[in-house]
Amino acid sequence: MLATLDKIIASSVARKDTAHPVFHGCYDWHSAVHGHWAILRLARVTDGQSERAQVIVDALTPDGIKLEAEALRKDSKFEMPYGRAWFLRLAIEYELWAVAEDQPDVGRLRSMADALAASLVEYYRDRVPSPETREYANDAWALVQLHEYLTHRQQRELRVPVETLISTHFLRGGTTMSFTQDHKSPDFFSRFGNWAYLIAKTQEVAVVEDFLRQHPLADDDLRPVDPLLRPAHHLGVNWSRVWALRALARKCGDENQRERLDAASRRHIETAWKHHQAHVGNYDSYDHWVPQFAVYALTE
Repeated sequence: MLATLDKIIASSVARKDTAHPVFHGCYDWHSAVHGHWAILRLARVTDGQSERAQVIVDALTPDGIKLEAEALRKDSKFEMPYGRAWFLRLAIEYELWAVAEDQPDVGRLRSMADALAASLVEYYRDRVPSPETREYANDAWALVQLHEYLTHRQQRELRVPVETLISTHFLRGGTTMSFTQDHKSPDFFSRFGNWAYLIAKTQEVAVVEDFLRQHPLADDDLRPVDPLLRPAHHLGVNWSRVWALRALARKCGDENQRERLDAASRRHIETAWKHHQAHVGNYDSYDHWVPQFAVYALTE
């Protein structure tokens, strides 16, 4: 699966779809960012595709990154929060890849990533995050990536308010969200899935188990989304459920529950791959972004 996805992503990243100096392929800026991320992730976790990874690294020129950073500094709303969160993920992956490959200039993306992390922290000073937010505005997605980046950079002072936001707005308060909503909503993210993913990635086992007690997963909750709804965005939803299910399984102390979640994630992968085979080759609706979601789900 990963070898197949790698070829599609590399072809999409190389395109000239926009005028952005670095992130100009994959139809739009955020998809280009996670396209660059996916190539580096694949090279690192599969111990291969070093030539493709080097092409990505060569594209991330200091001058180009400086121009990208300046454009985002001038437009504080651009790619806020979705694309900025993806850039933090790219910056982490670049550093991990560079260290593994004994490459110079490990911190090439660090200045831009630090600035975007600070912009996200500032963004959340002026708003109340919620598990209910959808798609590009999804707060759970942005906060999990921000938390991961601040942890990676050991920026404790900035991480504390992020952890407070998570504790206050994602561990407390009531919402009736569940996985079953994904069968009716055409979003590319599972909102409940990203909420659960945030909890699983940022909290200790006891907290995750308490979350699952408060939001028990019925058999119907663990059923893959099939058939999909008509909008193209729905093509990403099963992959987003995979990374949630796998993260929950890793933090689940109950062996039976863990096996149940693992089995559900495998069923989701099978279903998502069936949809991949039905839609691959359609660049506008599928190729430019869904393969990156698949890589995230399969390698997280």
